[in-house]
Amino acid sequence: MWLSVLAISVAFTEVLSGDEATPETEMTPLVAALIGEAENPQCIYFDDDVSWSLVTKHLDDEVATLTAKKAKNEGAVVGFEDESCSNEESWRFDNFEDLRAYEGTEEDGKTVFFGSYHTIKQPEYCYALADPDEMEEIRVIGRRPTPLSKPKASDYSFHYPKRRISRPPPGYRSYARAFDNYSRCMQEKAAQSVSGWKKIKGYEIHFLNYDLPQGVLGDTLHKPVHPPRIRLSRTNIWDYAEAEKYNPWHLTMQTFIHEWVHAEVGAPPNTPWQRVQHEWNAQRVAYDRYVAIYNREPPQLYNTLETFGLTQEEWDSKVSRYKELLEKKESGESLDQEEQKEFAGLKEDFEFYERKAADNNPNYNYNHFDLCE
Repeated sequence: MWLSVLAISVAFTEVLSGDEATPETEMTPLVAALIGEAENPQCIYFDDDVSWSLVTKHLDDEVATLTAKKAKNEGAVVGFEDESCSNEESWRFDNFEDLRAYEGTEEDGKTVFFGSYHTIKQPEYCYALADPDEMEEIRVIGRRPTPLSKPKASDYSFHYPKRRISRPPPGYRSYARAFDNYSRCMQEKAAQSVSGWKKIKGYEIHFLNYDLPQGVLGDTLHKPVHPPRIRLSRTNIWDYAEAEKYNPWHLTMQTFIHEWVHAEVGAPPNTPWQRVQHEWNAQRVAYDRYVAIYNREPPQLYNTLETFGLTQEEWDSKVSRYKELLEKKESGESLDQEEQKEFAGLKEDFEFYERKAADNNPNYNYNHFDLCE
């Protein structure tokens, strides 16, 4: 279980793909019934200039008459290094002038120059850049078909001006296909770099395009749920990544590794304080494995007693007192009013320790890297 982040062990009888509901029993076995965004033949992801030119040939008749007058070239903009607004990496600026001012900047060992951009308000219009005077004479080179897996407004609301915009990586027509490949690469790399790594058996892996309960990023459903499964919510992960300024693919893989640990270990215990230890252990192991697999720091750390300002003695005292009150209840004795309040308070404390998301990792780097390199 991964909390924003708590794993909710409940079985859903349906999974959603787009606007349709499909019984899980009818799912095709793509990475053990991997679920993501249903492929839409109208959704086109641009990987190069050739694909862009093919798309523009099939746009409606209005394309031929598109001019700069149809688009309001103002406000925040997103810049790309290619000439068709199709690179995976992109940079967001508060205005066009800031984009121009950033050109020539050294970043990640390369010099950044922009060949195209679009505005935040009208991302369907892509503008080719030729020289600093292009702002006065904008050449509209095409209009993106709708939907282009139309991004939510929140996808363009990053506050950090150089933050990349997230979209399916080049070569993938959907997020699910990208995850399919990244999942395979992660498992192959883990088998070589992680001590004690073992392949889980009997668990399906679902990459869902809908929210999971309570905003969780992922959960693991164990037996008697049939079939057992790991579920990751792309929508929850993307929203959480935006809020915390993570690369969503990095958070996806850390969440996936975390849930994999839960599948290895099995169902959590019922006692609240043991569930806390179960969750913290999964966080710590997932952190260590992410570093071993990718040789990079993950977005999040893992919780410990220090996270909550607790000493070992304070923790032991809470556990001891909870056990004492629980044994009294189970023996048939009644708790007085003060004891009932204390017991409920201890239970709430343990639930909070279990559910709290791990802190941001100060050594984490947002910049994208090839998850299969």
